[in-house]
Amino acid sequence: MNAYICRFTAFVNATSSSIALASCTSHCSVAYAVDASLMVLAPTVCLAVLSCDVIDNSDPHILYEGLWTPYTQLGSAEDHQGTLAFSNESQATATFQFTGTSVAVYGAVKPVGMWQMQSVYFLDALGNGTYQPNPVVSSEQHHVLFYASHQLAYGPHTLVIENEGEQFWFDYIVVGGQGDGPASSCATPLRYPPHSRSSRLQVLL
Repeated sequence: MNAYICRFTAFVNATSSSIALASCTSHCSVAYAVDASLMVLAPTVCLAVLSCDVIDNSDPHILYEGLWTPYTQLGSAEDHQGTLAFSNESQATATFQFTGTSVAVYGAVKPVGMWQMQSVYFLDALGNGTYQPNPVVSSEQHHVLFYASHQLAYGPHTLVIENEGEQFWFDYIVVGGQGDGPASSCATPLRYPPHSRSSRLQVLL
């Protein structure tokens, strides 16, 4: 698949998922990745590095209250940085203060079975959303969007995540900055990225 772009980008090969960094011309063109031996690979999907921040559940800026299982003991390669924060206590909360224009919360729906799952979200002390998936989990799901805010005035905000179900698997938060669209439009972060805060990647077709 060819991708047409009009900005500086990072390339991910569509077939092998190998990554190469390059810059595109100022006008639209077909994007190709080049390996270390300068052999041209197949046409690639071109990804633009934008400014959304990805905050893992292990970030020390997230304040947990109530019963949470330590995130260092859970998670898999399917989850952001291989971690999850788990709670099965009703009204256990995770609070995060941020500066931005939007925020989104992602998690996992697991394990296979039947579970009553519900989480509620408060933004700047006001109820702002509820997530309640199908109680029948036929297969594990990861990078699931639990909550997405509306566009906010740029500035400081407080997000409170509250578990109201039998179990809650929290993975990461995405914050949109000035000039960004909704945080929920950020692409799924790479597995096991090197830092808790990483750049947003958006496919440009």
